[in-house]
Amino acid sequence: MDTKASILIVDDHPEFRKCLSDILKTRGWSIDAVGTGREALSKATSGAYDVALVDLRLPDMEGRELFRPLQQLNPQTAIIVLTGFADLESAVEAVNVGAFGYLTKPPKANELLSRIEAALRKGAGSKREALLKRLYWKRSITDTLTGIYNRRYFNELLIREIARSERYGGSFALLMIDIDEFKAYNDTHGHLEGDRALQQVASLFERCARRTDSVARYGGEEFALIMGEAGKEEALLLAERLRGVIEEAHLERQKPTLQGRLTISIGIAAYPTDATSATELLARADTALYAAKATGKNRSCLCDPAAPKGDLPDDRLESAIATTTRGSLK
Repeated sequence: MDTKASILIVDDHPEFRKCLSDILKTRGWSIDAVGTGREALSKATSGAYDVALVDLRLPDMEGRELFRPLQQLNPQTAIIVLTGFADLESAVEAVNVGAFGYLTKPPKANELLSRIEAALRKGAGSKREALLKRLYWKRSITDTLTGIYNRRYFNELLIREIARSERYGGSFALLMIDIDEFKAYNDTHGHLEGDRALQQVASLFERCARRTDSVARYGGEEFALIMGEAGKEEALLLAERLRGVIEEAHLERQKPTLQGRLTISIGIAAYPTDATSATELLARADTALYAAKATGKNRSCLCDPAAPKGDLPDDRLESAIATTTRGSLK
């Protein structure tokens, strides 16, 4: 059996995670341990796991909500449910909907190891096929030019984030980002240089965002970012950091333009403060982005929570914006 097998532990108790990790490391396996569902998805996006040990009760979601996205990201991943005696019925249901098996907490070491070894034996034969499936699925959710999420998958993530917020009472922020005067940049330097700039801007966005944030190319020179478990104040700090990094970046082969270096404008809205649906949230953030453009560009704008909700026409633009900043939070 391959001693390089990779195991993901998803449980919100640090001592329990450490205990499981110590046991599993005796087999020489590679171990990652996280405390939330969002962290688990972030880990699974960047690496494939042979087995995931998933607690049914997580602080930000039900463990079963991880099954589908984990196996979309890594079709070969065998999921073993961790549960207390009170949740045995739920654990059995989890097996019926796709989990490889379950273990009651705290599991005995020999039982834990034998269950994982059984999962690894079952998955060994189909690993190559599973990796190919992961590759094809990864391509389907990725923008071919920039390598970040595409618009279709971003919309799926947005709906998922709203569902999580409704269930657990949390909030999140949406940033709509547009590169200023990008058409003029393309006209001056050509589309190859424009594509190069888009790639570098996307890379800078990913570098500045938190590990649990989701960044996507929304279309053309427009990008979108979901900032989970955050309000507009935190989102504004991130927006100003993004804006400052792009303004000060020396993009490869960037040539002087009439506007100087490339800059970005950002519109920010939060759920559920500013909207009650994905469509409404996008409209509010887009309205704030329009305000940033209309008031000088190279700035970040917040949507006013007191303004009427819904699609906001241009003549109500002024009342829809609470804050406009330019370089104030560097």
